[in-house]
Amino acid sequence: MSIAIIDFGMGNLTNLKNACRYLGLDAYITSDKQQIQKSDKIILCGASKFKEAMGFLKKSGIDAVIKQHVKQGKSLLGICLGHKLLFRRSIQESVCEGLGLIKGDVINLESQGNITNHIGWNNIDIKPAPIFKDIPKKLNVYFAHSCYVKCPSKFVIARCEHRGQNFVATVQKGNIIGLQFHPEKSGYTGLKILKNFWELLMIIFPAIDILDNQCVRLYKGDPTKKTIYGDPLEKAKVFEQAGAQYLHIIDLNAAFDSDDKTNFETIKKITSCVNIPIQLGGGVRSLDDIVYRIEVLGAQRVILGTIAYSSPYILKEALKRFSDKIVVGMDAKDGFLAIKGWQEITRKDVLEMGKELKDMGAKTVLFTDISRDGVLSGINITKTIQIQDQGLNVIASGGAKDMSDIKELCKAKIYGVILGKSLYENKIDLKKAIEWSKLC
Repeated sequence: MSIAIIDFGMGNLTNLKNACRYLGLDAYITSDKQQIQKSDKIILCGASKFKEAMGFLKKSGIDAVIKQHVKQGKSLLGICLGHKLLFRRSIQESVCEGLGLIKGDVINLESQGNITNHIGWNNIDIKPAPIFKDIPKKLNVYFAHSCYVKCPSKFVIARCEHRGQNFVATVQKGNIIGLQFHPEKSGYTGLKILKNFWELLMIIFPAIDILDNQCVRLYKGDPTKKTIYGDPLEKAKVFEQAGAQYLHIIDLNAAFDSDDKTNFETIKKITSCVNIPIQLGGGVRSLDDIVYRIEVLGAQRVILGTIAYSSPYILKEALKRFSDKIVVGMDAKDGFLAIKGWQEITRKDVLEMGKELKDMGAKTVLFTDISRDGVLSGINITKTIQIQDQGLNVIASGGAKDMSDIKELCKAKIYGVILGKSLYENKIDLKKAIEWSKLC
């Protein structure tokens, strides 16, 4: 995963980048919209006036990139000025609109009727929250500000007091975190908070497998053993309304026959009608297929299956050209790689394959234990963790049976999980799964 620290030319961001690098996090400072769009997480931090900062974000178009990032379910951290920019508006001197991601206003910090500066160390009282995992209830952090946020209490997870003024120190709204203090200047505690931000929010991917323009589930990948669940577009809308951050779509017709375009119009309808990104797999046999799925069908990411192993030169070029838009499928049975629609079990150990993929530049893999897929027998959590320990973002798939799988994967800080039959058979409630992913 990567963190984009947005540079709007207002404040020294080097300390923040160095703190992230010290923790081993892939963090970089940028004002390039494409780089920001490719990032898994965003940090918005600076030291300047609210109006000037918002002016830069709007003029550069980065404000729209940030909003889309949040809509995609990715994590956003605002620090100091960045924390305040998350809100509706500032009313310090004159009214200035903010990003509007959280309801609330920025006002001056006052003591006895006068604006006061709050610079230095102070204690904050925290509520239980993922960003404060394994941190004492009372902690000492570093502040440098003269204004604060007034917002609904439901978003507030930490408060502080200065010269008789009790103010908001930390907020959370789903995948958005705001810190009034500077974690990069707050010693070990601050480093732990940054580490917790890195580990926030496992992505829940509801699965939509499409065969002959119908939403189906196959038993262990067998097209003759299918259960039909209705219209794929309607399923996509239901999942979006439930709060899904991403959709996982497999074109089964194309998977079985790469020349079969039966489902293309249905897929285009989904990408045009829902406002969350999709990762799309099935039938990808060339670089042109990848381009078509991204530029024509509207996929945010493309899953490479057999082609990644039968034509490694295509995989290398795909990773070079499309980078984060590529997810490499790792299907396995008894620990060995399965290819060609699960019909051929190789003698290649998936852990060895994971290391090779990492060395080639792959960032995200989709690991499926095919012996568990569609049978509600539980995710192969042990193997999933072993693959992740090789430095890859792992999306777990195959056999999720109930919330215990979600909790175990969250505990292990797995990047994401595919939910298929468990959703369709009402074994897992999508809303509850998504809420739990925010709390682990």
